[in-house]
Amino acid sequence: MVQLINVSSADCDICNLPGGTPQGVESLLQRYGLDGIEFMVCDAKDTGLFPRRIVRGIHLWFYPSWMHFWRGNEELLARDYAPEQVRCIFGDSREEWLTRFRDNFRVAGACGAEYAVFHVAHAGQGEIFARNFFYDDRDVVEGTIEVVRELVSALPQECMLLYENLWWPGLTFRDPALAVRLIEETPHERTGFMLDTGHLMNTNWDLRTEEEGVDYVLDTIEGLARCDEELAARIRGLHLHQSLSGAHARTVQEAARRGEMPERPTPHESIDYVLRIDRHAPLHTARAREIVDRVRPQWLVHEFIPTDTTDWEEKLAAQTAAIR
Repeated sequence: MVQLINVSSADCDICNLPGGTPQGVESLLQRYGLDGIEFMVCDAKDTGLFPRRIVRGIHLWFYPSWMHFWRGNEELLARDYAPEQVRCIFGDSREEWLTRFRDNFRVAGACGAEYAVFHVAHAGQGEIFARNFFYDDRDVVEGTIEVVRELVSALPQECMLLYENLWWPGLTFRDPALAVRLIEETPHERTGFMLDTGHLMNTNWDLRTEEEGVDYVLDTIEGLARCDEELAARIRGLHLHQSLSGAHARTVQEAARRGEMPERPTPHESIDYVLRIDRHAPLHTARAREIVDRVRPQWLVHEFIPTDTTDWEEKLAAQTAAIR
C-alpha cells in the first residue's frame, strides 16, 4: 500500500508546506513515512513543480456545476454563471471545453502518474443550501459517461482512471448499479474507484461519532460487495478523512427552505458552506484501520485541507497513528 498526501499547485497549498516552498514536501513525506503525493495541477506550467518520482496520482479538475453547460440549458446555466464566467470556465462551445479538459487529462502522462481521479457530481450554485436538485444521480452519471468518453483517450493506457464519490448527485455509492454502469461504459481498461470516506459520511446526516462513520463506510462497501464482489474490489484508492457535519447541513437546509439563505450565493458563500460540511478532518479512532484492511487499497491518500504547516502535521500525526 502506497501512502500519500494531497497537494495542489495553488499558492494556498504550497505556503502550508514546510518552509512554504515545494521543496518542503519531501521533509513532510520523510517525517511521516509517506511515499509521495496526489497532485492537482492548476496550470499546465506547474507540472514540474514536484519531482516525478513523488507524483503518484493526479487529481483532475472538477467543475461543481457543469451539467447545464453540457446539456445546453442556457436558462439554468445563467442562474449559476454570468456570461463572462461561462466563457472563462467553459469557453464558447462544448468542443472548446473538452479541449481544455483533455489537456488536463494529459497532465497525468506528463507527470508520470499511476492514477488519475475524476469527480462524478454536479450541484447548481442555487441548489446547494436547500438540496433541491435539478438532476438526479442517474442524470449525472450518464452525463459523466458522455464526457469521459470524449476525454479518456488522452489518458495513458497504463494510468488508472479512478472515479471519486461525492455527496452531491452523481456517484454516491448508495446505488451500486450506477457504479457498475460507470465501469461498464468507460472505454478505458484500467478503471476503478477512489473511495472518499469523508464524502461518503456526508451522505448520512445522522452520523455523530467517528465509530458511526466507520461503520457506515464499512456497511457501504459490503453493499457494493453484495451487488458484486468485483465491484468492491474496484476500490483501488482511499481518500481517508472524516466529516461529521450532518447537523450543520440539516440546519442550513431548513433555513434555506424558510427563505433565509441566498438563492444565488456568491463564490465565497458557496466555498464557506462546502468547507463547513466537507471538513477533511483526520480519523483518530483505531477502527479506521478496519476500512484500510477491508479495502486493501493500492493508494491511500491522507486528504486534508490544512490551515498552516502545524495544522497539516497535527492531522497527519493523528491519522497515521490511527491506522497504525
